[in-house]
Amino acid sequence: MARYSGRRPGLTVYLARHGQTEWNVAGRRQGRLDSPLTDLGLRQAARNADLLSTESIDAVFASPLGRAHRTASIIGSALGLTVEVLDDLAEIDHGSWSGLTSAEIDAGWPGLRAAREQDKYGFRFPRVRGMRTATYAQVVCLRRLCEPACGGRCWCRTR
Repeated sequence: MARYSGRRPGLTVYLARHGQTEWNVAGRRQGRLDSPLTDLGLRQAARNADLLSTESIDAVFASPLGRAHRTASIIGSALGLTVEVLDDLAEIDHGSWSGLTSAEIDAGWPGLRAAREQDKYGFRFPRVRGMRTATYAQVVCLRRLCEPACGGRCWCRTR
């Protein structure tokens, strides 16, 4: 709860997922690997840009992943803003599952995908940080960005 006695304008943060990628269509896990946006993904990014065009946006942030940066660049360009890349906004690393379909994961790690579904945010991929840690890094990053700009508005692409 905020404990500020004076009147202060609110902060508005817009969050959006990257546009559809080729691997989304194929049902492949991306994690920290990358896949280009499809034509639909490009249209989705353009639609977000159009929706934000009537807002007063001060900044656009994106993870270093190509799909997120491309989505943010389309939006930033439409708003006349340069995208600032922030490593802490990157997707979690899916480790050995990166680039694989659900069927391939099930064949290689029987029962483990079901275990992840039971505890999605606590699940830890072998030899990589878990979702909880990555989500925490993203929240800390957003807080670091938003606190100094308490009266501004920003658009932030998290994954």
